Amino acid sequence: MSIQSEFGATKGSKKPSCISRFEQDESSQESTISNTSTGKYGRNLIVIDPIHGHIELHPVLVAIMDTPQFQRLRYIRQLGTTYFVFPGGIHTRFEHSIGVSHLTRQLLMNISQKQPCLGITELDILCCEIAGLCHDLGHGFFSHLYEHFLSFTDQRGWKHENMSTEMLDYLIRENNLMEIFNKYHLNENDISFVKEMISNKPGGDLTNEWPYIGRGKEKSFLYDIVANKGTGMDVDKWDYIERDAYYLGVPNSFDSSRLMKFMRVIEVDGVLQICLRDKALNDVYEMYATRAKLSRNAYFHKTVKGIELMLCDAFVLADPYLKIPTADTNRFVTLSGASKDPIAFSLVNDSILHAIMLSPDPNLDEAKSIINRIMKRELYPLIGKMYLVNKMVKSDVEITKEICSYQSQLNIELEKPLLPEDLKIESLMIHFGMKQKNPIDKLYFFSKSDINKAFLIPKSELSYMLPSNFGEYIFRVYCRRNETVYINRAKDCFRLWKEKSSVS
Repeated sequence: MSIQSEFGATKGSKKPSCISRFEQDESSQESTISNTSTGKYGRNLIVIDPIHGHIELHPVLVAIMDTPQFQRLRYIRQLGTTYFVFPGGIHTRFEHSIGVSHLTRQLLMNISQKQPCLGITELDILCCEIAGLCHDLGHGFFSHLYEHFLSFTDQRGWKHENMSTEMLDYLIRENNLMEIFNKYHLNENDISFVKEMISNKPGGDLTNEWPYIGRGKEKSFLYDIVANKGTGMDVDKWDYIERDAYYLGVPNSFDSSRLMKFMRVIEVDGVLQICLRDKALNDVYEMYATRAKLSRNAYFHKTVKGIELMLCDAFVLADPYLKIPTADTNRFVTLSGASKDPIAFSLVNDSILHAIMLSPDPNLDEAKSIINRIMKRELYPLIGKMYLVNKMVKSDVEITKEICSYQSQLNIELEKPLLPEDLKIESLMIHFGMKQKNPIDKLYFFSKSDINKAFLIPKSELSYMLPSNFGEYIFRVYCRRNETVYINRAKDCFRLWKEKSSVS
């Protein structure tokens, strides 16, 4: 079916298809949902945000926010341990989630005004706003550090996106929100739509069997707004780039409000996608480059990651002894076990650090010792690093054993040798949003001369000043011991290992 026949003007209308219109048709636009009723959730709430200014929140969004499960995000730092190095980086998942929800509405209203025949309804917009608001409900303490911590337990492979959908179900059920959802015409299918946008699991070829149930193929573009797995171009990224740069004090020239003005929905291989005007190419690269700059200078700063490793060690040591309550008053779970229980998970946030320090349990003394080292700035020293094109093939255990084996080639012998467990490895990747790939390769554009034809930018038309590699691995080795003699021994061993290893 052609795009015009599927999304053309309604019967009896003389208006051409929205796909062939660029100007705004104000008469066809619905205003925002009218909230004339009174009561706690009878009207919109306006809040002031340092990034986006005044934000208007629908009553359903406010009802979600007024729950313990969402308020928990006030106590989860957006950037994990980054604030130990960048004092301004103390913002939380709470304000970021509000910002993502706001940008979702702004983008959809912009597209709807340009292309009314897409049939974007207020219910569609509200569902997308909810997805933006709730997309981070599944983050654990110190944000991504929780996933790092779980990688050292039996919960490997855990994803915060999956937990976000579980937490949304729990939030709705625990706070009886279906009443206000139904009041504003949200049903179970809409909730499924919200969860599909948050998890955004399906990928690959969407031209044949449609994998989603919340919305049909005619609304395919809605699934790429909050979390875009195809190009990494989504409102989640827009907000955290602008917000993180602001609070970290990192210069930023990326402007999401400008970028959304150059967006338009066009059919690509039978699927509707959000495409960009070709003149916005530099703005797109600015977004990806700013993300990479924030990663290099802040998110993956050597001291930030060193402190993260220390906290992971502390939490692993504390894990068996911290008991988190569940729905069953006689059943408790560990910190790692909370990842499988939404009720227990909702009780855990960054304050777990202070809970360890305040506990009289002697079993937590080792964890306390590591935390005290952080407070005294007695950090794990970085003994060496390498920049790599490819990820290390060998395991951390193999590498630490190899490094320590070079002690036999050193002249000075220690009373106690450096052990593999004295070393800690951190391997991470800095990229533009699509690992080693150029994200522009999958991003479709349109031109002023033909606003209905989507195309990929040929490599011959890209600037020679753009990078040839869009991702790199940083391999770092830290030492858990802080005695000078062991730090020097570790550095010497790493130097010899680096000289004789064949990694690149």
